[in-house]
Amino acid sequence: MGKGSRNRQVRTEDKITNPQKYVQKKSAPKHLTSFITLAVVIIVAAAIIFSSLTTGGTLLRMRDIIKSEHFEVTGTMMSYYAHTVYSNYVSQYEQTYSSFLSSYTDYTVYDFIGIDPNESLDKQVMDETTGQTWHDYFMNMAREQVEQILMYCEGAYAAGVELGEEELAEIDTSVQMIATYGTLYGYSTNSYLASLYGTGVREKDVRAAMELSSLASKYITMLSDEYYAAADEDDVNAFYTENETDYLSADYMVFSIDAALDELADDATDADIAAAKAAADEAAQKLMAATTAEEFREAVKAYLTETLTVAEESDETEETEETDETDEIAAEIEETLDAMLVEDYAYTIDTDLGKWVFGEEGGKAAAVNTTHMIVNDSAADAEDEEDTTSTTTDASYSVDVYFLSRAASRDEALTYNAAYLALSSTSYTEEDANAALAAFEAAGADKDALLGLADDYASNNGCTEIENMRPGFFAMDDVDGWVFNTERKAGDYALLTGTSDSTTYYFIVYIESEGQKVWYADCLDDLVVSLTDEWLEEAQKTHPVTVNEKAMANIDM
Repeated sequence: MGKGSRNRQVRTEDKITNPQKYVQKKSAPKHLTSFITLAVVIIVAAAIIFSSLTTGGTLLRMRDIIKSEHFEVTGTMMSYYAHTVYSNYVSQYEQTYSSFLSSYTDYTVYDFIGIDPNESLDKQVMDETTGQTWHDYFMNMAREQVEQILMYCEGAYAAGVELGEEELAEIDTSVQMIATYGTLYGYSTNSYLASLYGTGVREKDVRAAMELSSLASKYITMLSDEYYAAADEDDVNAFYTENETDYLSADYMVFSIDAALDELADDATDADIAAAKAAADEAAQKLMAATTAEEFREAVKAYLTETLTVAEESDETEETEETDETDEIAAEIEETLDAMLVEDYAYTIDTDLGKWVFGEEGGKAAAVNTTHMIVNDSAADAEDEEDTTSTTTDASYSVDVYFLSRAASRDEALTYNAAYLALSSTSYTEEDANAALAAFEAAGADKDALLGLADDYASNNGCTEIENMRPGFFAMDDVDGWVFNTERKAGDYALLTGTSDSTTYYFIVYIESEGQKVWYADCLDDLVVSLTDEWLEEAQKTHPVTVNEKAMANIDM
């Protein structure tokens, strides 16, 4: 290419990249110059106004994201709901993995969830298959909740139900608490609310959202109370008959005998493997002979005593304390025996164990005090059956022996109607707990006397009245052991001490009366939930809700 051609080529490329250099410049008329100047000022002013409206939440607040006939949720209110769903989701993970997180400080709760808290959720894909982002996920959850809230609010409107002074006062307290925290962190109320619930969210948005939630909750409670009051024994029994398997469970003990093929020598032959399997089968058959729970427990104890003792004798140590070894073996055996029991095994016929426990037709249970054996054999997967040595390092063989100690049945245990005061040792001493007990006794030692202590002894667990308290409610053996003792009767009370997550709690528990049987209480609760679901399904027709999909997608998270 010649020099002239190259210059033309350069100019051609330069025109493409810098066209303004080659535009003939002419003076613009004065009136046009003034018009352009005015237009620029207007554009800049509009940009400033738009930015202000966006930052302040005015545009979001002007949009109805979800609405029904008499109620509406604006963009800023929806932002509050969505961020609340998000924070609750994170909190649940924090509770689930609290022990791990406290031990491994290099991890955060977001590592478990798979979210980068410093990046917008709409840029983080949750499901690679569908392309759904975390923004989509939380927004969909919030949308479903808000739609239901509005339908319940419409139900309240139709029934003439409104928030009373007490509910409004609770909302005031909640908002004031948020404002207090904001002050502690150096924020104004609205700035703190925006940091929690999204850009532009202000106190009036949070208050409006809380009022809708509170009204919906009030109507749900009223609706549920009506269903509870109307349901009689015939209704509950009919519901149970329709859903019987939902309330069936069983108790069993299980012990696994492992042939320990992985412990065989590298040159073990097929005969060696067969002998190890036969030994496991023989041990399992001895357990299968048990006809009572005690016999099964004793048979397992005998097996453990023999195998653990042999293992200790083969362990070559220079100095041993025979007494200490014996005690350690005994402790290990007792721990294993206690761990065999599985209670409240829920109905299923999708597994071999479930088919045996519940039967394959109509939930019919196998007879109680029977044993069952399930063989787990992966040694059959050896690649070369003609080889006389074992080449399958992953081969295993074990026999699980089950003893059915309670056949499939519904839970006939009694519940109790009770009240309790819970005091955490992080805030109260044993002396405080005894003082509370004395105050309770001095006030008459009844339910009202205990509930009357709520203001003087506030704690995380508080002072609470519970209907149909189920066995295991406190998840503390010493406390539950007293409450659900078969000798418990109306009017009983006690100061009880329990420990959970290394924290001690003092409970004053008062038994008001016997409640319903567990199966009946569970069935009644499920019946009410079913009726409420039916109401909600009908409400979708009678109280339709509309959604602005485009506006919802623009809410930042």
